[in-house]
Amino acid sequence: MNGTIASRTRKIVRESAELTKILALPFAILVIGLSVVGGALQIFSSESAAQIFSNIGIFLAGGIINYRSLQICRPHQYFTPRLKGLFGLSLLSGAGIMLGGLLFILPGIFLYLRWFIAWPILVGEQSSIFEAMKMSWHRTRRWEWAICVPVAILALLFLIAIVGLVFSGVSIEKPDGLLDAFIANAVLNGIVLLTNIIAVAAYACINRDMDSVLTSA
Repeated sequence: MNGTIASRTRKIVRESAELTKILALPFAILVIGLSVVGGALQIFSSESAAQIFSNIGIFLAGGIINYRSLQICRPHQYFTPRLKGLFGLSLLSGAGIMLGGLLFILPGIFLYLRWFIAWPILVGEQSSIFEAMKMSWHRTRRWEWAICVPVAILALLFLIAIVGLVFSGVSIEKPDGLLDAFIANAVLNGIVLLTNIIAVAAYACINRDMDSVLTSA
């Protein structure tokens, strides 16, 4: 495939920024909605109820962002969100990544990067769960570092935000009020949904690179 790690990383970052700009309104609505309800449950109900809502909500919101991002990248193609397939894919790939992480951590990170575009493939190409994982594995070969850089930057920003909240007196696990709960939830929800956008951006960049290779052959 064409391009160095630096050029591939720039492509993914530019594509991610463009998608984020286009999806700014639905992105903000999803983050605010999830954070308000999740924060309210955390304060007025129970931590378990808030956690259940957060898990279901962020999955559905991720599915929406994944679907809308693909519609932007592939405007002339028809496909469906396939939430059931995404749920099965998340369970299967998540189990593999968790197992790899429990062994030596690095295998879990490697699996995460190689299956990073499985969601966009499942929806964008209407493939099966196993086909999506297999295609993601093959297509991300030599793109691992280009994907790793923006994901690592996002993880670093998340850590900085968490440290900032802690030093500001905001408790992540047991917030003192609704505002603190909202802020803590918004940081987490925003980071997770941005990861979905980066995945579609990486998928689009890799596909373009593959098309250019085929065209020049």
